[in-house]
Formats: sequence, C-alpha cells, structure tokens
Amino acid sequence: MNATVCTYKNNRNFWIFWRFLFPLLFHYGHLLSVSADLAV
Repeated sequence: MNATVCTYKNNRNFWIFWRFLFPLLFHYGHLLSVSADLAV
C-alpha cells in the first residue's frame, strides 16, 4: 500500500508538472515564432 501511495503521489506531481509546463512551452514557442515573423 505504501508503494501505491508513493506512485500515486509521483503521478500527481507529474501531471501538475505537465499541466503547467506544456502551456508554458506552447506559449514560449508561440512567442518565438511571432518574434521570428517580426524579424522577417
């Protein structure tokens, strides 16, 4: 049971991490492409 709780906790942290990281990367990539368009 202890291992299961530990895995669940890690999974939850993993999803929280991706939930914030993915939009951050997405917006950062969008800003990069916009600035690249402005540069051209």
